[in-house]
Amino acid sequence: MTVDHWEGEDVIITFEEKGANNAYNYEGRILSISGSGGTEDTESVICFGNKTITIQKPREDFETNLK
Repeated sequence: MTVDHWEGEDVIITFEEKGANNAYNYEGRILSISGSGGTEDTESVICFGNKTITIQKPREDFETNLK
């Protein structure tokens, strides 16, 4: 994940406990975003007429890090 320019953003994140009437709010400001992992493989297949098709395989698990 690449972010060219980031101003920061105010957020409210709410967690609700399943099966209970509890909700927790966290307020803050996101100052940066980065990603890690999640390699995405491709495979090239040569077809009739010497044309090539590039096939994207499913992406591996990745993390988004907010600070």
